[in-house]
Amino acid sequence: MDQRRTADVSVPVDVRAAPDAEFLAAIERRFPVEAEIGRVLSRKMAGRTGPGYSAIPLQELIEGTRALIRSNIGDDFVLANARWLQGGASKLQIAFDLEWNGPDGGARRTTAMVLRMEPPAAIVETSRRREFEILRLMRGVAPVPPCYWIDAEGTYLPHPALVYGFAEGRTVPGAPGRPAAGFPPRGSMSGAACLFGTLSVRA
Repeated sequence: MDQRRTADVSVPVDVRAAPDAEFLAAIERRFPVEAEIGRVLSRKMAGRTGPGYSAIPLQELIEGTRALIRSNIGDDFVLANARWLQGGASKLQIAFDLEWNGPDGGARRTTAMVLRMEPPAAIVETSRRREFEILRLMRGVAPVPPCYWIDAEGTYLPHPALVYGFAEGRTVPGAPGRPAAGFPPRGSMSGAACLFGTLSVRA
């Protein structure tokens, strides 16, 4: 521990509470892991010096999502009907409808989508980049939704996030009249719910 003086009193300071680049690099060398997981864990530790927890308003996520979509397809779209998704606890999720010309630039259409973002203070750290890649690889193999865009570094949104399609259903078939996984029996699966089991019930 470092020793710092506060009001003429020596106070031990744990460097892990405010890790610098040198400390993070030393940890990465000592405990090597897969590169993307290492990046996620280092980002988590570096964030210890940031501001404390605060709830993220829905409007902030809407504006960030618009910015992410705009960076990929320009301004020719309308994002509407944004609302919170309930059920999942590990990530923040909102559902919305996107009026656009599709990834192929064809006819005008409305597509139901989901934004899935890291919460401000996650207990479990996972990679949105790897989730995005896995979902794309599993398309056509398992019942996963299409993936559209990713904000891997939190450039447009407060934290790393991705946007994918909205899939109706539930994660675990239950007995007749019994909820699946402790949630209401009728709901909707959003994104990785189809593959990883995060149930989201329509708000």
